Amino acid sequence: MKKVISLLTALFILSCMAFPAFAAEQAQTEKTVLPFEDGSYLVVTLEVDSLARATTPVATKTYMYYNSEDERQWDYTLRAVFTYDGISADAISAEARAAIYNREWRLTESDPHCQGAYAIADATFESPSDGSRSITVRLYCDGHGNIT
Repeated sequence: MKKVISLLTALFILSCMAFPAFAAEQAQTEKTVLPFEDGSYLVVTLEVDSLARATTPVATKTYMYYNSEDERQWDYTLRAVFTYDGISADAISAEARAAIYNREWRLTESDPHCQGAYAIADATFESPSDGSRSITVRLYCDGHGNIT
């Protein structure tokens, strides 16, 4: 009986150690900061869920806009689904969403679309006191499922 309990305990411990490693491989995240001359900046994150399905990866790219006082103003996220076959790839879905944190800003343009292996979204945000910011968010998938 002690051997059975020891075996079950060992299996439990091994499975607990394996799942966090599996979860860590599921989503890859990259982060980049793009500064503007006035001191404001964009934080760009790219997250790829490569385990969504073997040949149908899902990716999101988010632009987070901060003013020169490091206050978050708005976010814009492009989510895309791709398919690939080892030779070529296609974007099969592109959708975008915005979140406004400062009520002065408003989204005046949002155009997510697919174009071959690219998912693209053009967006413009406007503020009476800060002017406008236009961005183009692009996600690309190559024939081997690598997303940039």
